[in-house]
Amino acid sequence: MLMCHILILFWWAVLKMTLQGQASGPLSEVDPSNAAEYLGQHEATSHVENLYLVGHSMFTTRDLQALLSRPEKLKRLSLYNSEGYGHDRLSRSELWASLRQHSLSLESIDIYCVDLVMTMGHFGQLNIFKNLKDLRINTDVLLSRYIHSPISAFSLSETLPESVQTLVLYGQHTHHSAFNIPRQLQELTSKGLLTLKSVGLEKPWFEIGEDDDLCFGQDGAVLYQALRAFLSSRGVDLSRKKPQELSMGGAAIIIMYMRCRK
Repeated sequence: MLMCHILILFWWAVLKMTLQGQASGPLSEVDPSNAAEYLGQHEATSHVENLYLVGHSMFTTRDLQALLSRPEKLKRLSLYNSEGYGHDRLSRSELWASLRQHSLSLESIDIYCVDLVMTMGHFGQLNIFKNLKDLRINTDVLLSRYIHSPISAFSLSETLPESVQTLVLYGQHTHHSAFNIPRQLQELTSKGLLTLKSVGLEKPWFEIGEDDDLCFGQDGAVLYQALRAFLSSRGVDLSRKKPQELSMGGAAIIIMYMRCRK
């Protein structure tokens, strides 16, 4: 019997056990190389609904496609990508191509990419994901904008589906003036995204104090409080969290698991 909820720390070995109905928990110290070649030998599909691709392993396009092509009705995906260099480096467009095949079933997406890891290609608009309720993702990936470019491919209101209830934006560049997140959030809620209940923004590392709002500029505190009041009037809670308070594409699960082992 295939498990419907598994934790994948190191790719193909755990998925192999899942397909064979043997997975019972997280595995570690497994070599993740040649995942695509290994899984290519198996034509079986999987009933896995919750998939966590988390670890300091090399994410290649072929590996991701091999893993995401197996589940029939994937509901929750968490992906933490910290490495990837050279011609096998996972691009935004390739990530999008792997995700969109689950546009009818995915209810939760949690993607965290360390800065400069995923910079190539364009990430598509998520408005085709009609059942998506929980979205946690890097701002530059979501809006398909390169760090050194002043232009995003689209705005929050253009890409978010009407079903989204929780939105968390990752990245130290989240509050960059090129994104103009305060204006975009006001526009998003003004256009009647009635399902949105909460918005979380990653707090930059240079903001040490609890009340620092440097990322919003010289008058950051005033601007942030005004934005929070505006969103609150529309039933949306705005919060800013330190990196260690966020799920970060499922990376928090690794930390919790390792602590439990001690």
